Amino acid sequence: MKNTIRMNHDKKQIVMDRTFAKLAENVRSEEYAILQQVRQDYPKYKVVQREIAKNPSKESYKGLTYSITFDEKTNSYAWVSDEIHTGYQTSVDAEDAAEDYFDNN
Repeated sequence: MKNTIRMNHDKKQIVMDRTFAKLAENVRSEEYAILQQVRQDYPKYKVVQREIAKNPSKESYKGLTYSITFDEKTNSYAWVSDEIHTGYQTSVDAEDAAEDYFDNN
């Protein structure tokens, strides 16, 4: 069993991850039996689900292959493959490339 629970004695908590909590919902599962045994052993401890600390300033644009470009002809935004932006040095050149792309397609 890869998903387990752990004890935080400083905060008097029984900490379990999301997968263990989901598996423990089934009253016939091994995880449920383990959770009940731990709760019996530590009746004053609070059962909590572990939360991963998230970085609010993280930007997750890795692997993005499309960008949004405004099409003045249709007066709307469209997804444009970054392949047409390859080789262009300025955003003006990229906008011209996007216009050419929309003209030809």
